[in-house]
Amino acid sequence: MYGNGGISDGQPNYTVLTPVSQQPGLVATDIGCRNWTGSLNMTRTLMSMAPLVTTGSETLSIANIKLENVMATAAPTPDPGPGPSYPLAPVDEVPAGFGFVYKAAGGTATWNYNDLTTDCTWTGSKTFSIAGNSIEHIVFSNWAPPGSASRGLLLPGLLNDGPAKLQEVLLLSAEKRCTDSQGKVTTTTEVLGGSSNDIVVQHLDTAVRIGSGGLTVSGTGAQTSSESTGTWSFTGATN
Repeated sequence: MYGNGGISDGQPNYTVLTPVSQQPGLVATDIGCRNWTGSLNMTRTLMSMAPLVTTGSETLSIANIKLENVMATAAPTPDPGPGPSYPLAPVDEVPAGFGFVYKAAGGTATWNYNDLTTDCTWTGSKTFSIAGNSIEHIVFSNWAPPGSASRGLLLPGLLNDGPAKLQEVLLLSAEKRCTDSQGKVTTTTEVLGGSSNDIVVQHLDTAVRIGSGGLTVSGTGAQTSSESTGTWSFTGATN
């Protein structure tokens, strides 16, 4: 909860939450602000260009994901922009003006890549931690009384938590083994440049909304690439 009950305009919240012309007000959110845990299981179908047929798949599973709140007080600073008009009706929605900020503190990713053409096969796999120190993950809350609030989520991906982690993901590779018409076998390593199965969620994506209880959110392959299928979900801590 946030209020502008300060009695002096020198106090930080005096005019932040409501315009000067309004009396003191209070805004609240029921979105969980503590740590979140979750998992992801995605499969992307690999297709040949011509003729268009399935040639293989890329899979990504992430278990024991932990998004850890990195804010000192577990409470974000209110938006300094214009506040809403008061009083709010039960169905009024106020644009999210702040976000709870997290880092990926835990999670184990398992990545596999298998593809096949007439002459070549690609095989790759890797298991790695997604934990990092970069502040990349933000769960937005709603400023609204009970009603149809936006309850949106912003996730810029789970595998890009800082430059070192992103570089590791960009170097995901597969062994390419080809056999020519004479039966000669050639083996090389192909860097694939990352995984298309990582989730990226925009705050305005109406398909992804934090549940009415404020502690659950989930999605599908629609938040990865157009060829991906699968599910992902997060649950917020209650204490």
